Amino acid sequence: MVFHKIVFSPTGGTEKTADVIFSQISDEAVKTDLCINNFSHKNIPSISQNDVCMVAVPSFGGRVPSAAASRLRMLKGNGAVAFALVVYGNRAYEDTLAELYDILSEAGFRVKGAAAAIAEHSIFHSFANGRPDHNDIEKLKKIGQKFSETLSSAGILRPEAVCGNRPYKQLSLIKMIPVTTELCTGCGLCWNLCPVGAIPQNDPSNTDKNLCISCMRCVSVCRYKARTVPEDILKNGEERLKKLCADRKEPEFFT
Repeated sequence: MVFHKIVFSPTGGTEKTADVIFSQISDEAVKTDLCINNFSHKNIPSISQNDVCMVAVPSFGGRVPSAAASRLRMLKGNGAVAFALVVYGNRAYEDTLAELYDILSEAGFRVKGAAAAIAEHSIFHSFANGRPDHNDIEKLKKIGQKFSETLSSAGILRPEAVCGNRPYKQLSLIKMIPVTTELCTGCGLCWNLCPVGAIPQNDPSNTDKNLCISCMRCVSVCRYKARTVPEDILKNGEERLKKLCADRKEPEFFT
């Protein structure tokens, strides 16, 4: 039996949350990073029927990020157990968990559990700031324990038991394209780590607006803090989401 951690975590919050849950299932795991630039079949792990996989993605506008979805569809589950995790910034995860469940089922996984949890918003950091916090971590550990208990059972999670609508909501993301300031040194780290190749190798100070998915990975990895979303755009976005993110959301799980 091999334990796999398969994550799309551009700014780290999704993976941090997945690690807390997975720590209750296994002490070690083979990691597959779905954020790798130029992700291809050579990056696909070999998964057998006896394996256990934690698959974690963030919610982008209430859906699985398109880059993550296309890469997950390359997997071959071969009857392995999977636990689906969606992480969101305290607004709502809408149809993300249902979509992730469906992708994994169609790929041949036996989905035994699913969860939705909260981490600091990747764009508007005032929402869910500092989460997962102590209370979250305790709840996430309990979710991991519940997931671990299901490993000895024969049943799988029913699709109708997972929150979300089918057909899924229409994806209508408002893109927030990071810009580069005078602090940029042209080191190329953002180009190397951009999941979708939206930053030109020969001109890392620019961003291809058509390719960018507003995942904020380039902002989070820049050691010089040279990439940012313009302040006026941030303020407008925060104002739109203020009411939707006002109440504290709590982790949920389904087994």
